[in-house]
This record gives sequence, C-alpha cells and structure tokens, in this order.
Amino acid sequence: MDREKYKARKLVDELIGYFLVHGVQKITVDLSMDEEKTTIVLNGHANKRIHDIDELVELMNAHRRPELEDYYEHLVGNSYNSYELDLLGAMVDKANYKCDGENLWLKVTRYFEF
Repeated sequence: MDREKYKARKLVDELIGYFLVHGVQKITVDLSMDEEKTTIVLNGHANKRIHDIDELVELMNAHRRPELEDYYEHLVGNSYNSYELDLLGAMVDKANYKCDGENLWLKVTRYFEF
C-alpha cells in the first residue's frame, strides 16, 4: 500500500501541474484510496478551453503498462511536457472529464491489481 500511496502522490502532483500550466485556478483535489483502487478528482476554474485535454484523457484511457511502472513512477512529476502525458497514461486505468462553462472536472482511477 505504501507504494500505491507514493504513486498516488506522483499522479496528483502531475495532474495539478497540468492544470496550473493550462491556467486553471481555484483547484481542489479529492484523493481516495480503498482496497481496490485510487481515485483522484480535480475541480477547477478554467477561463478557456484546454486544447489538449481530450488527448490527455485518451492517453489515460489507453492500455496501462504495468511492466514499465517502476521506471515511469520516478519520471512522473519531474517536468511538464507531452511525454509526461504518455507516462500518466501508462499508470492510470481510466479517466474522464467534464467542462461545464468555466468549471472543469477531471476524474482519474488507478486499480491496484492489474
């Protein structure tokens, strides 16, 4: 479980960084962990449409790569670029978002057993 907490922390850091780079303000984070999964929900105020959020969610819904996670978890959160989005996709099982006016909501789920 400690390893999963570390990964959750790295994912939250990366997702907050993504929101900040795109000018999202008033960010709130809800992180929950149970026996099966980690769920991260971010809410924020976005003045404009984030141009690559569809790509981000698509990458996070792509096939998870557990064989590379030990390597990737050390790279996530070190800098922000498009490569980091690929890393997120390799560590997350599913993601979705909703944009309601200027309110942005992003939910990410990572299951412990793959």
